[in-house]
Amino acid sequence: MPRRCLTLLALLLLLLQQVQAQYTLPLQPRSGLLQPATQAEPSARRSRSVGPSTERLVLPPLPASAYTEALGRGQMARVYTFAIERPLELGADRLGQYLTDGAGNYSWQAVIRSTGARNVGLRLSHFALPRGGQLYVTAADGTRIGALTEQNNSPDSLLQLRPLEGASLTLRYDFPEGYTPRGEELPFRIAAVYHGFRTWHPEDDDFDTAHPGEPLYDLGGQRGIKGLLCAPNVLAYPQRWAQTRSTLQIIVGGTQASSAALINNTRSDGTPYVLTSAHCINSLYSVTDLAKVRARAATTVFFFGYQSPQRAGYIRPAEEQTLSGASLVAYNEDSDMCLLRIEGLPKASDGTSLPIPAAYNPYFAGWDRTEQPTLPYFTIHHPASSTKRYNEANDRSLSIEDYDISGAGGRAWWGKHWHVHSWATGTTAAGSSGSPLFDGSGFIIGALSGGGSTCDSPYDDYYWALARSWTLPAGSTDWLGGLEPHLDPTGSGASTCAGYDPLGARFVQRLSLFYPDPATPDQQRLLPTDTYSPQRSILELGNVFSLPAEQRLRILGAYVVFRSTRQLAKTQLPQVALSLSQLERSGGIAQP
Repeated sequence: MPRRCLTLLALLLLLLQQVQAQYTLPLQPRSGLLQPATQAEPSARRSRSVGPSTERLVLPPLPASAYTEALGRGQMARVYTFAIERPLELGADRLGQYLTDGAGNYSWQAVIRSTGARNVGLRLSHFALPRGGQLYVTAADGTRIGALTEQNNSPDSLLQLRPLEGASLTLRYDFPEGYTPRGEELPFRIAAVYHGFRTWHPEDDDFDTAHPGEPLYDLGGQRGIKGLLCAPNVLAYPQRWAQTRSTLQIIVGGTQASSAALINNTRSDGTPYVLTSAHCINSLYSVTDLAKVRARAATTVFFFGYQSPQRAGYIRPAEEQTLSGASLVAYNEDSDMCLLRIEGLPKASDGTSLPIPAAYNPYFAGWDRTEQPTLPYFTIHHPASSTKRYNEANDRSLSIEDYDISGAGGRAWWGKHWHVHSWATGTTAAGSSGSPLFDGSGFIIGALSGGGSTCDSPYDDYYWALARSWTLPAGSTDWLGGLEPHLDPTGSGASTCAGYDPLGARFVQRLSLFYPDPATPDQQRLLPTDTYSPQRSILELGNVFSLPAEQRLRILGAYVVFRSTRQLAKTQLPQVALSLSQLERSGGIAQP
C-alpha cells in the first residue's frame, strides 16, 4: 500500500476519532456588566458589606528554610517535590465579593496571591455545587480551569485542582441563573493553597523548541531536561504505544509529582485502578496513619497523555486532560505497594460514574505476578515531572532482592524488589517514582521505589514486585490488603492478565511539526521562538505529515499559532486560510 501524505498549511495536526473536552464543561463565565451586589441591591437582599480589603487575599513570601525542608527528605526516593502547602479554611464570610448583572443573576469573585510562587494550586473542601452553578479558576496569564459544575462533586466533598502558572489565581463562581444567595453562602471553601517554588513541568532555557501557544520550557536552575537527554521521548518507541497510554503523571497533596499506571483486572471491565508506590502517596513515609494516607489519596490529580507529540525535541504537552480524586484500594508499606481507584469521573444523569473519557486515550496495562518475567524489561515514566520518557534495561534476567535506603531517611525492604542493574537506554529521576516496570510482553511486573541512576551512571534502580505484594503475609493486619482481590476479582488464580483497550482501533493521537520541516536539510529551521518577517502580503506555508498507511485515520483539523513582537490591532492580525491536501504520486499537491 502506498504511503499516504498530507500537506498542511499549519503548525499542528490533530488526529482524532472522538473528541472530548477537558473534564470541565466548555462554558464561559457569565457576561454582562457586573457590579458589586452591595451597591446594586436593596439592603434587605444584601448578605453583608464586602469591601475591597476582602476581595483579595495576599499570602506573604515563604522563608528560605521552608524550601530547604521540603527538599531535604527522601534523597533516594524518586518523588518530585515542587510546592509547599499553605493551609487555609476560607469561605464567603472571609473572602470575596458578590457581584450582580442587574438582572437577578449573582456571582462571587476573589483573588488569591501567594507571593513569590511560580505556580499556585488549590484544594477546595465542602465542595457541593448545585445544578446550574459554575466555578472558574483563572491564572494571571489567562489559563483557565472551568467550568467546574455539579459533575465535579464527589462523596468526600473535596476537589483538588492542578497548579496554574504564576503567583495569583482568580476564582469566579456563578450562582445558578435567577438564584439569590442568602447570607454568606458559597458551595465550597478554600482549604489550602499550594505555593509552587519550582515548576512542576521542568524546563530548560537552552532548548528552543516548545509547544506553540504554550510557555517555553524554562529550567529555573534545576537539572531538569538537560539531565534527561539519555531518556528519549516515548513517542520514539511506537511499539510501546499501548503501555504509553497506560502511564500517568500524578500530583499528590498538591506538592509532589510522581508516576503511575492504569492496570487491568481479570474482568477487563475498565475499573479505573491505578498502580503506583506507597511513598508517592504517604509523602515519603512522613504520613503513617492509614486514615491520613486515605485523605492524601483523595487529593490525587491524574494527568493523561502528558507526552511530547514529537519523537525529538521538547514540546510541552497539553495539561488539561486530568481527573481529580482517588480512593485507597490496596496498600502495603512493607513492600511500597499502592493501588488507587480514580473517583473523580464524569457523571451520568443519574449520578453514576462514567468511564474515563475516550479522549484521554486510556489503556489498562496487563500484569504478570510470576517471578520469571520475559525480557526486555522497560519502563515509561515522568522523570523530573517532564514528558513521558522511555528506559530499557541491559539486564538479561531480573531477580528479587533487598533494597535498603534507611540511611538516607527512607525505608528498608527485604526480598521485595526487582533490581535493575543497568539501563541500556534512559535513566530515572525525581518524578519517576511509582512508574511501572514492564516485561517483554508489555505486562506490569512492579513499580519504582527508588534508585540512583543518572545518564552518566545508569545503574541500580529498584521496583517493588507484584509477586511479593499479591497477598499480605499471614496474620498481617497493619495495611489495607494485597492486590489479589482487586486485580483478580473473578478468583481465577491467573498468574498473568492481558491488557484491556476500551477504545480498540479508535485511539486518539496528535502530531506536531514546525514549519519548515526540521528533517529537511535544504529548509531553514523555523521554530516558535524565531522571528519571521514575510516579504509579501500573502504567504503560503506548508508542511508534510506522513501517516501510517495501514491505519484508518480521521483528520478533523489543525490550527496555527502566531506570536507578535508588538501589540497588534485587530486590523493588523493575519488572516489565515487552512486546508488539507493529499500528495499525489507525482509529488504534486491535490486540490484541497
